[in-house]
Amino acid sequence: MTDRDPVPDWLTDMDKEILEVLSSGLVLTPSIISENIGRSRKGVSNRINSLQAGELVEKIDRGKYRITDEGRLVWDSIDGEKYRYRRLDVTERKMIQRDLGVSLEEYHREVEEEYEKLQDQDHEAEEDDDLLSVAFERAEERLKQENDKN
Repeated sequence: MTDRDPVPDWLTDMDKEILEVLSSGLVLTPSIISENIGRSRKGVSNRINSLQAGELVEKIDRGKYRITDEGRLVWDSIDGEKYRYRRLDVTERKMIQRDLGVSLEEYHREVEEEYEKLQDQDHEAEEDDDLLSVAFERAEERLKQENDKN
């Protein structure tokens, strides 16, 4: 960390993910943080210790932490969008696995197959965007039915 760059050189990607979750202003436990970023609780706990030593996170109560003003300054100075997208990806993967019983990749393959079927059919009045929406709907519906049977 220099006078011009508030981001410490020891900051890891996981540290940035932790700061992103804590930037909400909430006081959170390592378990809740790990659930939100898709990392192990032990790994999060280890990094929280480093963030605490670097004065970017402070311990509020037993096992509860929040971001400090210095931590917020660091978070605001890095490109947080990248980490928000990763978190959304983890959330999307969990939801698809829970609701449809398949991986994100398998879900996308199913949608692609549905889209190809729709393209092969005669859809003169349909726009490509509409076909894609229909493909997503059909794939989701079929996967939900299959998941409910299991």
